[in-house]
Amino acid sequence: MKLKNTLDPGQIRYLYLWVHPQWDSPWCNLGSDLEIQKYRTFVQRLEDAPRVGLVHVAERPRSEFAQNAEYTYFIGELEKCSQEAQQHLGNRYLVWNRGRFVNAKDPKDIAILVNNFNLKQESQDTFVQEHERWLAEKQKYLAKISVFGKERDTCPLGQATLFNLHSIASIVRYYSVETPERIIPPTIAKPFPGDGEATYIFER
Repeated sequence: MKLKNTLDPGQIRYLYLWVHPQWDSPWCNLGSDLEIQKYRTFVQRLEDAPRVGLVHVAERPRSEFAQNAEYTYFIGELEKCSQEAQQHLGNRYLVWNRGRFVNAKDPKDIAILVNNFNLKQESQDTFVQEHERWLAEKQKYLAKISVFGKERDTCPLGQATLFNLHSIASIVRYYSVETPERIIPPTIAKPFPGDGEATYIFER
């Protein structure tokens, strides 16, 4: 698939928030290689998913592990993976280094997402499954935001629940997984692959 330099207005309907992979790493180079390969495979899947964007919610490397050779190796490989994602996905990939989380309570954070992904506020009901359409009655920028990352049930769950993501997306879902090998993104051929392993986060 030829990579487009710009995104059509409203092209992106789904965002994956990949939260703080720098937070921890396997304590051997082989384990790091296996984990990084899972990320690379996920990025490859996204190449065939033109309505999907990926946001790497970056946390700076942990200073307490700065002298650990295995951790340093992992961070280096993660940076290479991030650069490859940028090459493969273009504007559909964003490294988020504006604070530790995407905060939809902050208009500036929303503006960054809207501008980067060329989001359009409108009905999302045709981009969700039939049983989900009652959640997509209001006009939003996105049909769905899905959250995963390090460490399970801490930072990713906080990102999914505490930062008003429902103000920009009809549906917010949380994957209780650290790596995305079982996450199947919506493609043109299969727009609703199902994400049964994810939990619905309902608006308060």
